[in-house]
Amino acid sequence: LLARGQIATCRSLGGRGVDKFEGVLWHTSAHGTPVLDGALATIECTIHSVIEAGDHFIVLGRVLTMQANDELSPLVFFRSAYAQVASAP
Repeated sequence: LLARGQIATCRSLGGRGVDKFEGVLWHTSAHGTPVLDGALATIECTIHSVIEAGDHFIVLGRVLTMQANDELSPLVFFRSAYAQVASAP
């Protein structure tokens, strides 16, 4: 899950191109998966099952590790724009 300050990372990973990780800071986890530096949260899973749903697939994962940074705010993309989450009163 990306943090509010990671718009460039979001654009890089979501855009078209050969190397989506070019310029993105990341490291490899103990499970061998890429972990984005500065992310709001990371959830590492293995595939538990795959369900066909018409022309889509629903992939259920078994969580291996999960970590979050409570000091960061999430990056939100809604209705074609980046937005901020309002703080709770």
